[in-house]
Amino acid sequence: MRMQLSGKRTDGAGNRGARQHVICAVLVLLFFFFWMILDGPHIGADSRGYISFGVTREPVYPLFLALCRHLPFASALQAEGYAGIWHAVFFQNLLWSYAVYRTGDFVYRLSGQWKGIAERGRVALMWAAIGFQLAVCLINRLLADRHTMYANLIYTEALTMPLFLLFVIRLWELLREESRKNLLLCAVTAFLLVGTRKQMLMVLIVWGLMTLLYRVLLKAGRNIKTALLHFAVIIAVLLGFRLADACYHAVVHGFFGNVSNREALLCCMLYTADETDASLFGEGEEKEKEWFLAIVKEQERRGAYYDAPEADGGIAARAFHFGTHYDVIGYEIVRPLLYADPEIASIEDDTQRTLQMHESEGALAGILLRQNLTDYFRLFGVNLVSGLAYSVARMSARLLPFVALLYLIYIALLLLLLRKRENPEENRGILLFAVIVLCSIAVNSVVTGALIFPQGRYMIYSMGFFYTALMLMAVTLRRGWHRNE
Repeated sequence: MRMQLSGKRTDGAGNRGARQHVICAVLVLLFFFFWMILDGPHIGADSRGYISFGVTREPVYPLFLALCRHLPFASALQAEGYAGIWHAVFFQNLLWSYAVYRTGDFVYRLSGQWKGIAERGRVALMWAAIGFQLAVCLINRLLADRHTMYANLIYTEALTMPLFLLFVIRLWELLREESRKNLLLCAVTAFLLVGTRKQMLMVLIVWGLMTLLYRVLLKAGRNIKTALLHFAVIIAVLLGFRLADACYHAVVHGFFGNVSNREALLCCMLYTADETDASLFGEGEEKEKEWFLAIVKEQERRGAYYDAPEADGGIAARAFHFGTHYDVIGYEIVRPLLYADPEIASIEDDTQRTLQMHESEGALAGILLRQNLTDYFRLFGVNLVSGLAYSVARMSARLLPFVALLYLIYIALLLLLLRKRENPEENRGILLFAVIVLCSIAVNSVVTGALIFPQGRYMIYSMGFFYTALMLMAVTLRRGWHRNE
């Protein structure tokens, strides 16, 4: 089934729509550049790892920063002594401006498929969709601890968040209108996302799940040949990233290969372990056992373990306790202990020493996977709830009922739209968009909840889209009911 989103009109209403698009693009650009000038670049704790080509970092963002350092006036426009940072923030804000504008344009064109909708209605929906995205940006600027927008941060999220918006739109267009252009742009955007942040492997999962649903299981869109092509491209993107990552390390760090960082999994395993798990270590694992006992002893001293009294206060209390102590385990306990080990400390090359440290972390994590995983799965359940909460609001005991209500309303509207038989083609585009958004939230929550701990920085990718889909479903159903009156 093909559906083109031209949304073009040649009458006066169409001219008004074109003017609104220009106004919209200008105002969005002014919004981002106002905050860029007011706040300037923000260099956080992780920024220096990207600037200095840290061996554990994905290649795209360090290369982007390096490119910015070689642009004209990069040395003259420094931030905290680093050249090219202002250039990076400039391009990041351009990308954010385009992605947010593109979101509004997408909703404008999508609503153009509705029969009898007035031009002012389409424009209102366009502005609302843009408003949701800008509201998310403002929440991060005004309420988050950093007091800056992600567009001004020297973090990978400065690129991955706007690229994710573009990916979702392009995936929708690909599933609705198969073309080489859409397939290529979807693949390129996915490659850039994964190459910027490994968490974004979730877009390949979302792409695969939506292909399975729309091109295999759904009768109206079934096309097995197209589905196989999509799966092949997804695998090609994954393999292409691994090859590019290996080549990047060969040029920058002197070895050809991928860095396996299992620190996140190790922190989860350590949080749910206790001294009795020392029995998991067998012959030839004496060194790892020694590390483990030293780590667990320090965890108990700091209260950074699953059965700590402070964590026993419900889902929100557990999520807060784990989130607070995750970095304590990884950065304040595990890393200093491993770096102090004579075998690791004797390695003179910084890169090789870091790789050996991560190899040791991987060995520990592999052994601790043998533990009784009951507490781990309980922690995963808490993280899953926390991820779903952060994806649409915040994680707190007071907000959890509101979050649950939001998801119930979303799913109810989705089911009502599925049962709505009038104008099925008109409704199908809205349904597909709503399902992609819900799938993205679910996949991100599962992946993040299983391997690390959810926080706003990891979870808000789909927040603006969630409220946009909620709005579009509500308007679609209201239009149907209004026509039936």
